[in-house]
Amino acid sequence: MAARAFRSGFLLCCLALAAGCSSTTFFYNRLDFILPWYIDDYANLNRQQKRHLDELLDPFLQWHRTRELPCYLLVLDEVETTLDRELTAQDIAALSLEFEKAWQRVEAEALGWAIELGERLSDEQMTEFLAELEERQRELREEYLERDDAEVAEDSYDRMADTAEDYLGRLQPEQRGILRTSSERLRRIDADWLAQRRVFLDRLAVVLEREPGWQSRLRALVAARDEQLSPGYVAALDHNLALLQETAAKVLNARSERQDRHLRRRLSGVRGDVRKLVAQAEEGVETGCRAAPVSV
Repeated sequence: MAARAFRSGFLLCCLALAAGCSSTTFFYNRLDFILPWYIDDYANLNRQQKRHLDELLDPFLQWHRTRELPCYLLVLDEVETTLDRELTAQDIAALSLEFEKAWQRVEAEALGWAIELGERLSDEQMTEFLAELEERQRELREEYLERDDAEVAEDSYDRMADTAEDYLGRLQPEQRGILRTSSERLRRIDADWLAQRRVFLDRLAVVLEREPGWQSRLRALVAARDEQLSPGYVAALDHNLALLQETAAKVLNARSERQDRHLRRRLSGVRGDVRKLVAQAEEGVETGCRAAPVSV
């Protein structure tokens, strides 16, 4: 599978380094229609539809709190244990895979309420929804394709450095050098990603004409999304992901004692926030994650 990194606020110090790069990983391999958290940005809902959306989201968020957040705690515990030794790219890959699996579970669960809401949209609202996706495609083309290669590398470096400093504090010259070298070695894939997105949006528009059975066709379209990627695109993604995993391990291994304390405080803060949310959920609900550690 081409996409192997799960987006989160932090939920992995190493994964955050990879996710911070705009030219690869999760962002470039997902289409942002399936979890419309701010769906009013895509289609203006009437009062009844907004009420129904709230009704749909309540059980979804309860599911996420009772079944998914405990999984994140397991991985956070493993992250902290992993920090007690020298990290490898394989460690980063294993942790990244856990969050890719988590994203897949979230996406599968969310698709149900997204489809149910889609059944209630008028033809005019659906047209508005698709038009907003087209506008987003145009904006992305302007944002990414107008850059030259040097600008792409600089943007990647800036994002990785900003993310690293957020969780490690001020970076050392050695760490900045690692990030700089990595940003220059990343393969540019924005044009391929936008072309892939174009194909997907065209297919989505046909499905969302909502002929009988469209719900099953939408599920099949989403499920087969990664299978439609070109071999060259997948090769570039794999190259970038492996490079970013190696980069994350090197930057973390080069951290100072002060950076280590900073990082562990951030981890502790994230863990505390997640635990509070879990504590508010119903007790005795079986989680959907595995209990085994994720290290390799």
